[in-house]
Amino acid sequence: MSERLIVRKVTRRSFLAGLGATAALPILAACQPQVVEKTVEKVVTQIVEKEKIVEKPVEKIVEKTVEKIVTQVVEKEKIVEKQVVVTPTLEPLRKVGKELLYPTKEGGKVVLDVSKYPTKFSESPLFKKMVDAKQLPPIEQRLPVREDLLVVEPLFETGKYGGTIRRGFTGPGDRQNLGRFANHDMFLFWDFGVENLIPNVAKGWELSKDYTKVKLFLRKGLRWSDGQPVTANDMVFWHDDVWNNKELVPRKSVHMAVTTKEGPVEGKMVKIDDYTVEYQFAGPYASFPEQLANLNPITGPAEDWQLTGVAGGIMPTHYMKQFHSKYTPKAELDQRVKDAKVDNWVALFKLKHNWYLNTELPCFTGYKPVSPINTSTWVVERNPYFYQVDTAGNQLPYTDRIVLTLAEDIEVLNLRAIAGEFDYQDRHIQLTKLPVFLQNEKIGNYKVWLDPGDYGSIASVIFNNSFDKDPEIQKWILNIDFRKALSMAIDRSQLNEAFFSGLGTVGSGVPLPTNPFYPGDQYRMPEWVNFNLQKANETLDKLGLDKKDSEGYRLRTDGKGRLQIWVACQKLGHLDICAYAEMIGQMWKKVGIFLEPKNLPAPQIDELTKNNEIMMTIWENNSSEVMFEQAGNYIPVNWPNTLGPEISKWFDTGGKEGKAPPPHMEMEKVVELWRKGRTLPREERVPLGKEIWKIMIEKLYHIGTVGFVPIFLGMHVVKNNMGNVQRRTAVSSSGQTPGNARPQTYYWKS
Repeated sequence: MSERLIVRKVTRRSFLAGLGATAALPILAACQPQVVEKTVEKVVTQIVEKEKIVEKPVEKIVEKTVEKIVTQVVEKEKIVEKQVVVTPTLEPLRKVGKELLYPTKEGGKVVLDVSKYPTKFSESPLFKKMVDAKQLPPIEQRLPVREDLLVVEPLFETGKYGGTIRRGFTGPGDRQNLGRFANHDMFLFWDFGVENLIPNVAKGWELSKDYTKVKLFLRKGLRWSDGQPVTANDMVFWHDDVWNNKELVPRKSVHMAVTTKEGPVEGKMVKIDDYTVEYQFAGPYASFPEQLANLNPITGPAEDWQLTGVAGGIMPTHYMKQFHSKYTPKAELDQRVKDAKVDNWVALFKLKHNWYLNTELPCFTGYKPVSPINTSTWVVERNPYFYQVDTAGNQLPYTDRIVLTLAEDIEVLNLRAIAGEFDYQDRHIQLTKLPVFLQNEKIGNYKVWLDPGDYGSIASVIFNNSFDKDPEIQKWILNIDFRKALSMAIDRSQLNEAFFSGLGTVGSGVPLPTNPFYPGDQYRMPEWVNFNLQKANETLDKLGLDKKDSEGYRLRTDGKGRLQIWVACQKLGHLDICAYAEMIGQMWKKVGIFLEPKNLPAPQIDELTKNNEIMMTIWENNSSEVMFEQAGNYIPVNWPNTLGPEISKWFDTGGKEGKAPPPHMEMEKVVELWRKGRTLPREERVPLGKEIWKIMIEKLYHIGTVGFVPIFLGMHVVKNNMGNVQRRTAVSSSGQTPGNARPQTYYWKS
């Protein structure tokens, strides 16, 4: 007897009906603010009926899929929309019901009270056999000393050892798939709600009273995955011989620097003893501990998601010295370069310090790589020297390995997830397929949970404020009224319906009112957020763009033909940003603006950005809700920032390189406020953060569209017999979702 895998084409109506018919309460349409009265005529004479039979093998069962599109006739209708002013909330999602959207975020907890640490320890049966065979030291010799352990309290109960977690991935570029799930090897980290800073690889930190020094304490007995001890010498090697080597790091990020009157000044790292280092800065840097918890080049060696090969703040010195010109004779190093088929020792060094490709690289993550990411089956297995245990003294993780299977494309990955072929999948799961996932929960033996993000715009139009390749385009990009006109020409409600099934909230891009930096409702819903074609057209006419070609597109004012703008975009697993851009382009066509979306691979976008050749991009503004922790793409620092690569270079170098920002954009004030905020304790940054948001909204650094959507890591699909899995995740780049929920405590109940 076989069960049927149900797959249907999803429309707005079937989406809502599907939810109501399966596991949730009906979703009501979101009350979206509008300002204009408009008449919309819709004429659909017929949609062709078709019936399609697909035979799909799913775990030895041949199943048939029936897809139908019902014939419809829609009469002309008049829709009148009037302005409704609301405070942004997650109300559209809350109406789903707790069967999908659990009321609170949750996850495993780090125990900070040493008196509650276990005194006896257990290990995986696999490791116990190796210990008995003298292939591994006893568990007590593989863990840090008791007071330096990291103890995790599982979400629900003590787990059991064994088993494999199956996931899907899309290829070598999908590094964060496992990086978020299993790496998170930063010195410090965040709790499950991404609210409080907690120890991680380091057991603690100490901030001086004047905020100019930070001591970091390593765990005594911490070991690399090959059993070698981890000490402060490994941090000194990274700082002195890698970070400060101009061949390896020709241009540094700002994470190790503070800004003084003389410009950015690089901080120092000084060894205090074998387990303590001190970071020293030329000025206050109260937020530096937070930098040690986030995704950046100075912490988290395995999390080097940009594949710089030099990131992490620490390296296994005993292993990496053999690839460094300072420590290895030239003839010997040249031979290694030749054997690796790379150009020089720098390329060799970066290749060898790559957790995703080099399975021999020692690490201190919960799992160590067995096969590299550039294979069809990417495998990691438990690390026998992992420094974390549960409250009962069991060494984590509970599961033996994680196996990721390559999917030909996003569609295939989602179909496999629907069929129950994955045990925990959040990355690349598509919100548009939610009804199909719900209809197949029983067949696939899984549960679906929604995880909305707290950031205000899942896809924002971002202007390159340093673009100068075309003076005419440059003039308009820097014109705030031009930006407002483009914003008023965007029907955000249509985007919300088309891409998010009405589950999002339209607005400018500011975070939720619960965020400490929320600047006020008037900044969430300024006038230019409301859809108003008439005012958009009038604004463009008044600016002097009142002449059009035969197709209705506006002409350049320099007499060189049509005004054409192009936008860089990508087709991501959770959102086709190019399709999003195409719809915006169709909206802008109604006000005579020609927009050409260019679907480009990430490396090409990066190169064009570095060369200052991109006019604008469309991207999410995640991390904006944690403003002083990550600059993201909304504070114009950290070259090559999409807000203006040459401007970010100017800020990074203290004006020695790059291009000064246009005065009317008030970027110098924004960066000054942001840099000042990083010198202060968290509670003292709040008024500065609010002021930054006000400027960014008034000057339209971004054109925000729709936010608070469960789309980027916004759904997790988990097997029913997997234990300790959170019902709602705090989606965060800082928290490396779902790493903040502690996947090392997931286990198989049966």
